Amino acid sequence: MGGSHGLSPSAVAGSAASSQDPYQAIGAWALRQRSGRLNAWMVGGIVDAVGLLLFLPVLWPLACAFVSLAAVGVWGLAAQRLATPGAVVRRRALREVMFAAMAAGTVAAIVGFYGVFLAILGPSWTL
Repeated sequence: MGGSHGLSPSAVAGSAASSQDPYQAIGAWALRQRSGRLNAWMVGGIVDAVGLLLFLPVLWPLACAFVSLAAVGVWGLAAQRLATPGAVVRRRALREVMFAAMAAGTVAAIVGFYGVFLAILGPSWTL
């Protein structure tokens, strides 16, 4: 068993990058995006979620996914504003917006997942 274990330097670097938590990964990604893209995610997610809930309420798990998408946009925009100099006065408010977006997006993702899971199991499932 003395051979190579098959890990290249890029595989090791990729595993180190994947060890950070999802919120840090989303925050790092958001800081690299243009604010126009994050605005589109925020507005598009909200509009799509509301549209689905109004016109096709049976697809509420998909609406939850759009709420999560909007939350990523909100969080990213707040993270960008927080990273800019001169945001000292608004730091607390921006952190609260980021926390609210994180909480809303996480809850929406979990509720949407279980909605899809229960829809797949059907109405007569038992544990």
